[in-house]
This record gives sequence, C-alpha cells and structure tokens, in this order.
Amino acid sequence: MSNQENVNPQMIVLGRESRGLTQKDMSELLPITQGTLSKIESGLLQVSDQDIKIISKVLGYPEHFFRQTDPIYGPGTSELYHRKRQDIPIKILKKIHATMHLRHMQVGRLLKSLDIGSIDIRKIDIDEPGAPSPVEVARMIRATLHVPSGPILNVVSLIENAGGIIIPCDIETNKIDALSRWIPGFPPIFFINLNMPMDRIRFTLCHELGHIVMHQIPNSEMEKQADEFAAEFLMPANEIRNSLDNLTLEKLSALKQHWKVSMASIIYRAKSLNKITENQARYLYAQMARLGYKTKEPAWLEPPKETPKLFYDLAEIHMQELGYTEEELSELLLVNQSEFRDAFKNHGRRLKIVR
Repeated sequence: MSNQENVNPQMIVLGRESRGLTQKDMSELLPITQGTLSKIESGLLQVSDQDIKIISKVLGYPEHFFRQTDPIYGPGTSELYHRKRQDIPIKILKKIHATMHLRHMQVGRLLKSLDIGSIDIRKIDIDEPGAPSPVEVARMIRATLHVPSGPILNVVSLIENAGGIIIPCDIETNKIDALSRWIPGFPPIFFINLNMPMDRIRFTLCHELGHIVMHQIPNSEMEKQADEFAAEFLMPANEIRNSLDNLTLEKLSALKQHWKVSMASIIYRAKSLNKITENQARYLYAQMARLGYKTKEPAWLEPPKETPKLFYDLAEIHMQELGYTEEELSELLLVNQSEFRDAFKNHGRRLKIVR
C-alpha cells in the first residue's frame, strides 16, 4: 500500500503544530506551496511517497507517524480557559495543545499492556443546587486520598499514587503554568511546566487537580474556584489559621518551609481567612518586593524537588519486562530514536503487567 493511500491529514497538522510551525513556515521548508500544503492537510490532495518522506524529515517524525488513526480529542476544560485568552499567541497555544495530544497518544499506547491500578481521584459536581463549595471539595478529596494532617510532603507522588499521570512539557509562555485533561478511558493527565519554583509547581498541580475534580463544564468562576481548592488542599484552614497571627517576613519564611508553599500564597491565605487586613497584606507584599522576592523568592527556602516518574516508568517497563527494544518502543511511541532518548529517563517503579 502506498503512502498516498493511508496518510492521515490530521497527523500532518498535529506534527506541524507540535513543532511550532504555521502552514507558511512549513511550506517554506518544503518543495510545495502553502496552498498545496493546505489542501493536503484538508484531505483534498493525496500525498506522494516522496512528499511524505520530505515531510517526515522536516518535522522529525518517522513516516509511520503520519499513518496513525488514533482519535483526535478536543480541548479539555482547563485548555478551553486558556484558549480564550487573547494575550497568548495562537501559535504557542497550538504547539502546546498538539504536544499534549501526542503525549496523550503515547500514554494510551503504553497503557495497553500495563495497569497502573485504581484511579482514586473522583469528580464532584459543584454546579448542582446545594453542591459543596471548592473548599469543601478540597476537604473531601484530602479525605478520599487519605492525606494526613499537616502539609503535603510530596504533591507529585500523591497525584501519581492516586492514578494521575504528570508529564513535563516545554510551555513556551509564562502565562500558562499547566494544563490538565481527563478523557474517558484514560487516567487524568497533568501537563506541567517544571521550569518553575517548586512551591509554584505544587500549587499549580493542586489548582489543576481542582479543575479535574470540579469542572466538567467551564464557568466564569472556575479559575477562582480552582485557586480556592488548591489553597485549602495545601493549607487546610483549620490547621493553618492559628499560625497566621502577627505575620512578619521571618515568620512567613518559617511557614513556607513548613507548608511548602510560597510566601505570597501564605499572605493571600491569611487575608482570605481574615487573619490580616488588606493594608497589612499590601505592606507584606511591599516588603517582599523591596527584597526582590516578588518575582523570585529565596532559593534556600524552596521545597525539595518533586519529580514525576509514572509516565517514564511505563516506557521503562516495556523495555525491562516486556522485552521491547529501543527501536520498537520508539516506533510504538511515534518518535525517532533520538527523540525517545531525549524524552524518556530511567526510574524503576514497578507496575503490574496485564496478562
């Protein structure tokens, strides 16, 4: 069968957007016009064997990448929110979403042979009359996941042990820290920019967990609700409240080391719990700004690094226990071997093989 008979035009679009290229950008790298490329991506023109070889080389994906027929899913709730923001270049958004979709495809392929266990994260509808508030939902999820009193020692491990998969992404904008999606038949997946301070990563993951749990349908308050969820999930009001009297920078430093959240988050938490006034909060923020802490808090106060493992372990077990070679696993995951080596690391968590 020739390439022109089974190339999937959607995969050409996905491959192009995942590399951050517009049609114009890509046509300049190919011996075809943008109009021809547009017709190919629309399915109006077939692709010759020679064209797919060139496209494969330009985009850096193996030729079989463009023949895949995996479902192309639309954006999730948190993606929809960011898609509406006009100050994020559409080219960057398309690259982020295309990369997320490819990672989603890879997860699906890896999970065909492996079982990561039960998914303990559950959805709670907050739109029904009499539904719990985001704060109450956070308490319910802490109880469901058997989180002990006090600070969460490792948010990444907590989410992964509950059945979520956390995947680092190169998010080329400071306007998006993370995105999440939970498609039926898959575990919840969190795409996170790990090039951030650890305290921010922890809060961001809890914010996305709030979206996963609460927001099946977008609403105008969803970002505020996710923040309220994250604050209560990381800093339960009945546990932190008595520590928020007479706040100073020195006390904020100590609280940060204990709760593993940013000093700015603690100030905001104190204000939301009516432990300090708006003026007191403004004064503390100003003190932080004078010391240069507004954009980057002291490195020596940062919580220990938390590293996602589950996504990479799925690949490792294919090699260590299922006997895949690097070439075979690269083919399964729709990437060239060099990209596979760059993306996947060895960790060693033991998962159950489906017999």
